[in-house]
Amino acid sequence: MVAVNDLTEASVPAHLLEYDSTVGRLAVPVRADGGSITVGDRKVAVFAEHDPGRLPWGTSGSTWSWSPPASSPTRRRPGPIRTPAPAR
Repeated sequence: MVAVNDLTEASVPAHLLEYDSTVGRLAVPVRADGGSITVGDRKVAVFAEHDPGRLPWGTSGSTWSWSPPASSPTRRRPGPIRTPAPAR
């Protein structure tokens, strides 16, 4: 994982990662650092972009992205969106 897009503060996905209800507590320290999350010794960028097409995935080192279905009643496409990152 090199980046996360979540429309909340970085502390929310950091907490959810550290205290996952399915697999339990993560064995390495997790902390939110403003616009990123540090997981063990790895830094993960955190974005807050409504339009996934505007995310800078290529500059984050990502080779693909996955977006869960939105809960918006106006969403037209069912299911997750998987897109390859732009070529570097």
